[in-house]
Amino acid sequence: MMKKIQAALWTTATALAVSQRGPLPPRLPCSGESCYSVTSLEPHFFPDLQPERYKVRYGPFAVPSSFEDRDAEKSFYFRSAPPCIDCYVTNIQIDLESPNGTYANTPNGIFLSHLVMMNLEVDSVTCPLMAEPVFASGNERAEADLSLHGTYKAGYYLSHTTLLLFTSEFLNTTPFPSDAIIAIDYEFVPASLATDSGFKKVTPVWLDVAGLCSSEIFTAQVPASRTSPEFSLSMAPAWEADLSGDIISVTGHVNDGGENIEFSRNGTVVCDSRASYGDTSGDWGYAGYQKTTEHISSMSTCSFETGRIENGDLFSVTANYNLTKHRGLEDARGKLSPVRGVGLMYVIKDEQ
Repeated sequence: MMKKIQAALWTTATALAVSQRGPLPPRLPCSGESCYSVTSLEPHFFPDLQPERYKVRYGPFAVPSSFEDRDAEKSFYFRSAPPCIDCYVTNIQIDLESPNGTYANTPNGIFLSHLVMMNLEVDSVTCPLMAEPVFASGNERAEADLSLHGTYKAGYYLSHTTLLLFTSEFLNTTPFPSDAIIAIDYEFVPASLATDSGFKKVTPVWLDVAGLCSSEIFTAQVPASRTSPEFSLSMAPAWEADLSGDIISVTGHVNDGGENIEFSRNGTVVCDSRASYGDTSGDWGYAGYQKTTEHISSMSTCSFETGRIENGDLFSVTANYNLTKHRGLEDARGKLSPVRGVGLMYVIKDEQ
C-alpha cells in the first residue's frame, strides 16, 4: 500500500498529506482531514438499481487574499474515503460554496482554478507512476456524465479499499481571506445490482499538454503574456494506446484566455472541447476588487461520436489561447496566472 501511495503522489505536499495520517474508515461517505458534511439527495438515474446520491462537502479551506500572499493561487491537498464502496459512480458534479452553504463564485472574489480527484488504488493508464485521475474541473464546474444521463449502463467502479486523493487550487481576488467549501455531487448504484444488469466499468484516460508524467498536477505551462496573446500548447510526445474500446465521454479544461482544447487521434482532431464565457452572472468576476471581466463558465463535451481507441493509436491534446479575445486569469494585483491544458477521456474497454 505504501509503495502504491508513494508512486502515485506527484508533489512533496501531497506526500506529506498522506503520510501524516493512518488508514481512513472505509465505509463512511465522508471521512478524512477535510470532511465537512454529507447530504443525501434524490437520485436521477436507474431507479430499478437502488441508486443513491450524496452531496459531499470538503473543507473549509482558508484561501488567503492574493493581495497579501506571494503565491497568487493557493493549493490544498487532502484525501478521503470514497462516497460509496463496491459501487459504480454514474455522475459527478462539482460546485463551490461558502461555509454557510451559499453559492460561491467569482462575484465573491473566489475562483476555483482546478480540482483533480484521483484513485490511489489504481495506476493511471497513461502514466504508471501516477494514481488514476477520476475527475477534474476548474471554475467551469464540469460534470462527469459517465452514464450519459442514465441512457447507458456505465460508471466508475469504487472498491472496498479505494482511497481518494484530491488536489485543488484557489484564487482569492478580494483584500480579505475567504473560506471555501468544495461540494461534489455523486450519484451511484451498488455493484451487486449493476453487474447483474450489464453495467460496464469506465476507464479514465488523462492527457496533459505538460506531459503524461509531469511532476505536478495541472502543471502550468508558459506564463500568460500580453506580449504574445495568441498561442497553442501541445502534448508531446503523444500517448500510444495500449488498450482498445469505445470512448463514451470527453471533456477538457483550459484557464481563462483559452478558447478550446483539441483531442487528436493519429493526427486527426476527434473532439473539440470549447470554452464558453460569462454565460451567467456568477461567471463575472473581479480584478483588483472591481467587476471587470467574464470568466469561463463551461466547457463543451464529446461522447460516442469521438469514436474508439485501438491499440497503437496515438492520442494528444492541444490547448489554444487568445488573450486578446478573452482576458487571462489575474490575481488581485493584476498579475496574469500561468496557463494549462488537460483533458479526460472515459473509455469502455473491449474485454468487458
